[in-house]
Amino acid sequence: FQYTTVKENKSELLKFLLHFMEYGIAILRECPVLDNPVSLINQDLRYGPVKHTLYGTVPEVTFKSATDGEFVAFTNSEVVTHTDNSFYSRPAEILTMYGKSNSVEGGASLYVDTFAVLDEVRQEQPEYFRILSQVVAYYRYGVPGDKLNVSRHRVLDMRGEDMYRVVDTFFTLDEYAFARNVTDIETRKLWWKAYSYYRQGCC
Repeated sequence: FQYTTVKENKSELLKFLLHFMEYGIAILRECPVLDNPVSLINQDLRYGPVKHTLYGTVPEVTFKSATDGEFVAFTNSEVVTHTDNSFYSRPAEILTMYGKSNSVEGGASLYVDTFAVLDEVRQEQPEYFRILSQVVAYYRYGVPGDKLNVSRHRVLDMRGEDMYRVVDTFFTLDEYAFARNVTDIETRKLWWKAYSYYRQGCC
């Protein structure tokens, strides 16, 4: 989608938003270069409000070397597939990535349709699908110098028979809290089998 067309034409804006709702991702090209893109989100695309995060209201991700980088997202290290901010009690419904400039090569991104992966799980391993949608997982993450954030979510949030939301950042999983709160050993074993099976489909 082209930014100016979406901004100035309500029918194109509707197409953009419907595309996002159907596929879970939409790419907007030729956006203006702004120091603070909040107005682009709230006024031009009209799907705000913007939520404050650990990294700020509009966090700036700048490339640093692996030794200088405070967060892996700032480095050239590979980051496996995940959903962002699972350690919040209320993760953002929409995540916007705004590329202001690019001075390095590479950095290809891989997007995974987790609904499609989980639909395969539902067809092939219905018991795995059931436990991922019923048993709560625990997450923990903290930025150095800031407070520790902890949360609990099911990997798959359902609305009736429909898949509603996936929350999955396995490198922030709190295994200790999971073992402390999910006391039945067989349930824990089955959950880990189901989760491993699902993660294989995301790779």
